[in-house]
Amino acid sequence: MHYIKGVARRLRRPLLVAAGLLAAASLHAQSPALLDTIARNNPTLRAALAGRRAAEAANRAETRLPDPEAEVAYLAGSPSGVPNRTNVSLTQELDWGVLTGRRKGLVEAADRTAAARQRGVYREVMADALEQLVLLVHGNRMVAEMEARLALAQQVEGLCLKLYDKGDLTEP
Repeated sequence: MHYIKGVARRLRRPLLVAAGLLAAASLHAQSPALLDTIARNNPTLRAALAGRRAAEAANRAETRLPDPEAEVAYLAGSPSGVPNRTNVSLTQELDWGVLTGRRKGLVEAADRTAAARQRGVYREVMADALEQLVLLVHGNRMVAEMEARLALAQQVEGLCLKLYDKGDLTEP
């Protein structure tokens, strides 16, 4: 008998956690439209998505070679007999990370980091929203319970007053 009580005591907390998770899952299943609306209209989530897109765009810019530089010079000959000439030069900076593809791997890792950061913000906001939704449902149920208790108390008060008026009760 003592062994059974110990097992029941050890299983109480995991069972309560499982029941809480099932209640949260059923609440999520009951109100997906509300959570979807929160996800679409939350400014924090919009800012996180915009930050992710900006980070990805900046990362993509790092995978490109810089623009080539062109230079044109018109040289006039100063001593007689030296003809005028035009020099044209074109230079391109080479980045070995871009040429070998190593920079692409770094950019992909940075993109994954930005995506993970945005998913973390999403999970945090949605967890807060779900918590507030649970509190709202709990509060509404408490109000309904209190209204039911008030109705019962008023009913008991009315019955007691009737009995008092009849003389069946001595104190109101």
